[in-house]
Amino acid sequence: MDFKSLRLSRRPNQWLVLPPGFGGASAPHAESPVFSVAPRMLMQAVKQIATAEPRTELVHGDAGNGQAEFVARSRIFRFPDRITAAVFPVRGAGERSALAIWSRAVYGRRDFGVNRARVERWLRLLEERLGRP
Repeated sequence: MDFKSLRLSRRPNQWLVLPPGFGGASAPHAESPVFSVAPRMLMQAVKQIATAEPRTELVHGDAGNGQAEFVARSRIFRFPDRITAAVFPVRGAGERSALAIWSRAVYGRRDFGVNRARVERWLRLLEERLGRP
């Protein structure tokens, strides 16, 4: 998936976070923090945090493009949400990277804030694990 050309729909059941100054076809809902680790380490941490959550699985791993796809299912009806995450190097002193992440419901129009809460939780857990510059 190309985050640069991603165009969000008007549906409120999605949440997009992009690295600082990323640009792209759609404005993000929020900006990613910058982490003081190499992109490969950030992707490894994303995978660990995502797959530690109940009913969340990695469906496409990082095939050398710094991107992974997850499916998270709701507890009762098992409705799927798709989450695409990609890591990007950040210029500056030392190894730094940031995350592009798009979480969205597959079915329905509303998600009651589930996708936003998921992305914000993952980012908070990443900051706790990896720190920030």
